[in-house]
Amino acid sequence: MKNIIFLFFGILIFSSCKKDMITVSESKTYSEVGYKGSDEIYDGGGLYVQLNPNGNAGFKLGGDAIYPATYNITGSTLKVYWNDKTYKFKILSGDEIKYDNRTLRLIKE
Repeated sequence: MKNIIFLFFGILIFSSCKKDMITVSESKTYSEVGYKGSDEIYDGGGLYVQLNPNGNAGFKLGGDAIYPATYNITGSTLKVYWNDKTYKFKILSGDEIKYDNRTLRLIKE
């Protein structure tokens, strides 16, 4: 009977662990969907995130420069750390992430 109880609790604990919604085993690049840029010559596009397996990232809020950053994924949350700030994304699926009201989609190469 004790073995059954231990087995039950083991399965319960194991099944309650939250799995990360994105696994980064190779570089993944997400780009903002439906970005409506301006006519300015320096408008290089919308939000952009490139995730690398080693925890490093490329990050662009706008403009034409992609800056080095780091990231962490926990469950359905992606946090990008850049320039002493933390940008929190909601992971909608392996193909889409969201920052505020901006949606980014995985670029399939």
